[in-house]
Amino acid sequence: MLHWFVLSVVVQTVLCDVVPVFSVVSAPTAERDVIIEPPFGIPPKPPGPSQQSGSLTAGDTDDNLNFITYMLYAERIWNEDAQVESNNQYPLPMPDTVAGRISVSVTDEVSNAFPCASVRIASVESSAEVQLFTGSDGKLAVFPNLDDIGEGPWSLTATTPDGQITSDTINDITSDSPVEIIIPAVPVLPNAMDLAIVLDTTGSMCDEIEFLKSELRNVIRSFIDAIDRTIDLKIGIVFYKDTTDEYTTLVEDFTDTDSALDALASQTCNGGGDYPEAVHDAWQQATNLTWREDNVARVAFLIGDAPPHREDIDEAFAAALSLRKKGVRLYGLAASDTNDVLEYLLRMVALISHGRHMWLTNDSGIGNSKTDAKVACFQVTDLEKLLSRVLLGEMDGVRIEPDPDDVVREVGSQTGGICVIDLNDPE
Repeated sequence: MLHWFVLSVVVQTVLCDVVPVFSVVSAPTAERDVIIEPPFGIPPKPPGPSQQSGSLTAGDTDDNLNFITYMLYAERIWNEDAQVESNNQYPLPMPDTVAGRISVSVTDEVSNAFPCASVRIASVESSAEVQLFTGSDGKLAVFPNLDDIGEGPWSLTATTPDGQITSDTINDITSDSPVEIIIPAVPVLPNAMDLAIVLDTTGSMCDEIEFLKSELRNVIRSFIDAIDRTIDLKIGIVFYKDTTDEYTTLVEDFTDTDSALDALASQTCNGGGDYPEAVHDAWQQATNLTWREDNVARVAFLIGDAPPHREDIDEAFAAALSLRKKGVRLYGLAASDTNDVLEYLLRMVALISHGRHMWLTNDSGIGNSKTDAKVACFQVTDLEKLLSRVLLGEMDGVRIEPDPDDVVREVGSQTGGICVIDLNDPE
């Protein structure tokens, strides 16, 4: 006789935060077959028709919208990684690092999102505090363990990008709670963006780098054409290889579009040798770019196919934290032949900065074999269209869904990026 349960997820919206609410339904005892759908890693449908040559395809996930399933994924991968004894000297960041998330929404008095606001969250019982910045959507996430602000309760204060107007202070904030804070001022969407492209140019990227260079150029052009206002776009680029190559990092600080695209076009792929690369150096160089302050959208694309060397993982993660504290939203893009370590790191840095994780897929037929991320639901579209949606969304403070006709393949079911799933995997 088999006792079985169905664990279902109901999605509620509370103060602009998505909170999955679990209900357990006991079924009559009976002998029966049970089909279990895992919360991540659902086998994908077969690829759709091959895309036109030159068009890379990609999927993406927003782990802040699917936080519970993200934590299940992170626990599993971290435990598997820790079982390899040689990895324990240089472990991955623990899942507990991001436990107890506090989702913060900053708005005006009629619930319009407040872009690029400065948010200070401080312990009520000690001097511990952290200052972070919202994106154009007025949102950010605080992680008490990661941000080293003690166990709470905490107070929270938000200030306009120019520092002139401050909200009232909200006290007695606790972990795992969404918070909305109001600034009595009129929000203005940013008219400027700093975009950093951090790109692995080692030999293992040769199967895709020419396509990436071409499509990044098209993304920038289409983004500028699509935005409904004049913007001041600056692009910085960090090329990287490994420490034994002709260069470790090659940096083009923020400059005009044409100069940045010329620098991008000039690079070729070579070097690398072993699998890991100097990711930590590249991410650190990204923190050293001259990021603008105030009402400026700040975005970084972290593009590569290999993780840092094990001994450099902490340094890479520390660099990502520095970018987050500058208000930069991090979007990882995993290329061919990536492994669990790279996916784990890219997803965690996207989570903490309120970005998204992206990955190239096999649907294009371009390059070496690719592995879909371990997520329960996603849509595959042309990479160019995905990146264009990301940039437009970061300027306008909204999530932009793909046109249904642009979806090449869909795995699972989702609404606005939120997976609709049954969590009855025994793992």
